[in-house]
Amino acid sequence: MRMESELEYTRRGVLGLAAGAAASVAVPAGARAQTPPLRVSVATADAYAEGYFAADQGFFTQAQLNVSLSMVGSGANAATMAAANALDMGISNTANLAIAITHGAPFKIIAGGGLYTAKRPTTAVVTAIDSPVRSVHDLVGKVVAVTALKDLTEVGVRVWLDRNGVDSRSVKFVETPMGLMTAALSRGTFDAALVGEPYLSDGVGKTMRVVGDAYATIAPQFLIANWFTTTGFLKQNLPLVKRFVATIYDTARWANAHEAEAGQILGKYSKMDPATLTRMTRCIYATSLEPRYLDSVLSVMYNYGALDKRLTSGDLVANLA
Repeated sequence: MRMESELEYTRRGVLGLAAGAAASVAVPAGARAQTPPLRVSVATADAYAEGYFAADQGFFTQAQLNVSLSMVGSGANAATMAAANALDMGISNTANLAIAITHGAPFKIIAGGGLYTAKRPTTAVVTAIDSPVRSVHDLVGKVVAVTALKDLTEVGVRVWLDRNGVDSRSVKFVETPMGLMTAALSRGTFDAALVGEPYLSDGVGKTMRVVGDAYATIAPQFLIANWFTTTGFLKQNLPLVKRFVATIYDTARWANAHEAEAGQILGKYSKMDPATLTRMTRCIYATSLEPRYLDSVLSVMYNYGALDKRLTSGDLVANLA
């Protein structure tokens, strides 16, 4: 197995490309090329980090997969790269993939990645610690920051508002990178934000205060991240894809049972503060692809206008039989 840098592509669009250097990843000793290089995306967000664990723990090598990992800034970047034939396998969120597929992108989900779990939430609606906003009802007429408009981040907050008696149309949403949200909240740039780990644990009690768990109103558990490929690659490489999926689920089982060790690997590649890793709520990874993990997300996205047409898991998931 080998890992190398690739070009990072634009976050916007499925087919538009723009050059920008992505950081390189160290090559584990003893990796052997057993198959043609398999170009796979990875990101430093916990829900997208299984590729790091598989590489570091030798799961790819054991499965005789010669994987070249490309660090990308977002799931949208992964979708753009796959559409441009710069990736063979990628990891992206359900919303990005569903929207891309409705616009004709030749993608299929092959495996589940990071799961949202209400018993262990890794995201929350937060406000500045000295903000007068104390509950969901205080957000009427306020401004809420999310990482992407018309994405699950906005839709999730809208569902939470409406189901708690606040008309989501009374709230303004703005798009802001999550890494900038904490400082912007303190400055009063907006009134609240949907923030995820590691920023959540790092800021709560110091600069931020939790107002509510928006995602819990969607479903008790659903997929945040999904592994995908293109229909063309799948058709030509079905046995290879099936071996990759089996390896990812082996990795998921290991990571779920070895949170501390997986956290150390994440810290190595993300350069995250070890103290933050100790505090943060770690992601749980899917070990199967259950329709309910996708259908709950697709339903609320369609109901809130983020999807042009109604989709079900059957429209997104590849047949690997």
